[in-house]
Amino acid sequence: MKNKSKETLTILTSWKERVKDEGALDNIIAALFKLTTYNFESVPYKTLVDTLYTNIPLKEDLDENEQISKCLILLFSKVESSMKPYMHNILKTIMWAVIEPNSLTKEPVRRELAGWLKENISTHSEYAEILHDLSVPLTQEQKDNFAKFCP
Repeated sequence: MKNKSKETLTILTSWKERVKDEGALDNIIAALFKLTTYNFESVPYKTLVDTLYTNIPLKEDLDENEQISKCLILLFSKVESSMKPYMHNILKTIMWAVIEPNSLTKEPVRRELAGWLKENISTHSEYAEILHDLSVPLTQEQKDNFAKFCP
């Protein structure tokens, strides 16, 4: 699996540099997240940090935000310290998967993500502050969704 992971990683990072279409870029970023999360020991995570976290939340293929949110939670348990500089993008991605009315994120997943936000982020004051700042410009419908999934 290690050789396949490295080969796939090389192809994806090469494509990322050449792709101009936002939807295609979103799919490459989602694939990089999945590859990194599920083959963590086989990929050079430290070299991917900036690529992963500066390209979220996704802009076109919003359905992939659900999968990326799941990856973020798994990665958070392994490498939280490397994620700290990118927490604004990370929290925005997870929150978006929870609150966006047009999201295709399934309700049980929304509840799982909201529960993770509530359990893990509320205990970190700097993360709670970011989450609060993200919630200020929300529409009433988004606020209602957040309250529904994260009571």
